[in-house]
This record gives sequence, structure tokens and C-alpha cells, in this order.
Amino acid sequence: MNHQETQPVKNRSLLAALGGNSLEWYDFMIYAGLAPIISRAFFPHVDDKTALILTFGIFAVGYLSRPLGGLLIGYLGDRLGRRRALIVSISLMAVPTAAVGFLPTYSDIGIAAPLLLLALRLLQGFSVGGEFPSAMAYLAEIAPRNRRGFYGSFAMVGVVVGLLLANLATFGANTLLTHANMQDWGWRLPFILALGLALPVLWLRFGLSETQIFDEESKSPEAKRNPILSALEYRWSEIVKVFFFLVFNSVAFYSVMVFATTYLSKTAGFTYEHALLISLIGSVAMVVLLPLGGRISDRMGRRTSTGIAAFICLVLSYPLYLSLGQGSFALALAAHLIYVVPLSLFIGPIPALIAEQFGTMHRLSGVAIAFNLNLSIIGGTAPLLNEFFIQRTGWAEAPSIYLMIGAVISLIAIYSLRETAGDKLD
Repeated sequence: MNHQETQPVKNRSLLAALGGNSLEWYDFMIYAGLAPIISRAFFPHVDDKTALILTFGIFAVGYLSRPLGGLLIGYLGDRLGRRRALIVSISLMAVPTAAVGFLPTYSDIGIAAPLLLLALRLLQGFSVGGEFPSAMAYLAEIAPRNRRGFYGSFAMVGVVVGLLLANLATFGANTLLTHANMQDWGWRLPFILALGLALPVLWLRFGLSETQIFDEESKSPEAKRNPILSALEYRWSEIVKVFFFLVFNSVAFYSVMVFATTYLSKTAGFTYEHALLISLIGSVAMVVLLPLGGRISDRMGRRTSTGIAAFICLVLSYPLYLSLGQGSFALALAAHLIYVVPLSLFIGPIPALIAEQFGTMHRLSGVAIAFNLNLSIIGGTAPLLNEFFIQRTGWAEAPSIYLMIGAVISLIAIYSLRETAGDKLD
């Protein structure tokens, strides 16, 4: 991608990268948001609490295939180009998401129903393992040197747009349908809608050009090496550092954004509609704030801006969950929005920061290894662990401890990474 290309072409590139991430997280959010309903469809033979834990268990297991998908699609992207990786990942992602909406339930085929759900989650995990790293690498490589944080933040904007669309779809279904209809068949509609979201993104990606830096570097001797082995050999320390840097991102995003609807409705005592509304408003705020976080990191540096944001989140974690449990909609919404501000400033710079840690011919592979291992171990298990801690301890504020531990780990890791804002990509 030549940086002299017109603004409409750059906008198309941003939309193409954003759209795939939106579909990825749309899927994960509708699953998490509908978990209380899905749990009764696939695990009606156990009590409600056990059914919910089993449902989030499948959510977590689906992440186990992410590293494999990241490795294979990352290898493809480092060998054949970012554009091809982006096309492959979106193509593999849409079908299993929509297929969940057509699954028979436990009452139809017994234990085979949750096993089929698990299989689709594993297939989804495989495809999305390459989606986010491909988008991060692509955006970092098309961006002007002094605006990589801003450009990269749109990968994260895509994530939150996906959450927003999922909340809208779920909120709309809950508003228009009765509880009985939602339990019977209404939960299927948001999953089936994924096909309609995927087609325009696929069209946009077919029209993309390859990044300029990849075209140039693909002719170098380094391009002949296996990108996975190259990343592990030359940047293994960066992979380890990025893994620990991302701990707070995974814990906070999945606890505060993805798990929010379930927490507010099942633990904090809000109606499902009020819980969805709080999540919806928080997602809108984050869409606005993420590019600001990326731009601030372009000015202040990645380490300084993310370090300050993580520290503020550390301080606010316990007050957040304490406020959510008071039963006041206004207080819960205010607490959620206050926490979203520093969380957005931390998350916005992440794509640029981690893409900058790796060389061009192994960038996608390096990002995929670190990012997917972190999400598989830390992110995918966060809703499950939060629900487990709450049920075992009976303490509604238990997720705040998990947030604080994650923030401390990331704060330590931040200052082990290279400051890369404004540097030329390797």
C-alpha cells in the first residue's frame, strides 16, 4: 500500500480491517451476552449455575484452537501477503458463526448438541486466531510513521463495533420477542445475522492492495526463511514480553466488556435489558475513545500512555465492582463509563505497540503467537473464572481482584518493551 494513495483508498483499508474484527467480536459477544439463554438450550438437565459454567467452559475451550489458526494464517500472511491472510480469515469465520444459529438443542439430540456447539467454537477460534494479528500488521504497515497508534487503534475500534452490534442485536431481539420466544428460537437470530455482516467485509478485502513494506521486504533474503521459526529465533524475548503486556488487556476487556451483561443480570441484580443497555452505552463510549488512546500514544509514547492508563485502572477496579453491586442503574452506568475511559486509553495503542516489536517478514507470525497464546490462556478463561470465583466465594466484587492482578503484571511488562512510537518499521 503506497502512502501516497488517496484518502478514500485509505478509508477502505481501515474499514476492511475494522470490519473483520467487528465480525469476530460480534460472534464472541453474542455468545457471552446470550449465555444465560443458551445455557438452558444446551444444558437443561443441570441447575442454572452449573449450566452457565458449562456454557462459559465451551466459550473458553473455543480459544484453544486460536494459536493453531494464528500460526497457519500468520505463516500465510508472512509468506504470501497481508491481503490474502485477511481474505482467508474472514471467509473461515462467518460460516461457523451463522451455523450456531441452526444447531439442534439438547431436547432435540441430547448430548450431541453441546458437542456440536463445541466443535463450531473450535472452528471459530481457528479462524479468528489469524484475523486480529492480520489486521494489526496490515494497519501498522499502511500507516504514516507518526500516526501508527491512531491507525492501529481502528483494529480495536472494530472489536468494540462488534460488541456494539452484538449488544444491539441482542437488545433488539429481547425487546421485540417474549422471553419464551427468546428461549425457544429468538437466540438464534443474532448468530444467523453474521452472514449478512460478513459479505460486505469480504468484498472490501478483495479490493485491497498489498502493503508497500511487505512488497519491498518480500524480495529480501529474510523472506526465504520460515517466518514462525524466524520470529521464535530472533524475537522470542519480544513474544514473552508482549504476552505479559497483554495480560491486563485480556482480563479487563473480557471482565468489564464481554462478561458485563452476564455479571449485571446474574450477580448485580439488574434486569437483562438494563444490563444490555449499560454494555451498549459503554461500547459506544469506547468506540469514540480508542482512536484518542492511539493518538495520545503517538504523541506521548506507547509505554508512557499505556502505563498511566493501566495504573488508573488498577486504582479504579474495586470501586467499579462495588458500584455495580449497589442496585442503582445510574451509579452502575456511571462507574462503567468512568472505567471505560482509562481502559480505552490502554487498549487503543496495543495494535501499533505489538506490531512494532517484530520485523516485517515475521511480523504477523510473531504477533499471532504472542496475542493468541495470551487470549487462549488469559482472555478466553476470564468469564469462566469470574463466574467460578463469584460462586465459590459468594463475593460479588471478586472480579476486581483479578483485574488488579492483571494490571500489575502488565505494568511490569510495559517497561520491558522497546519504545517504538515514531520509529521506522523493521
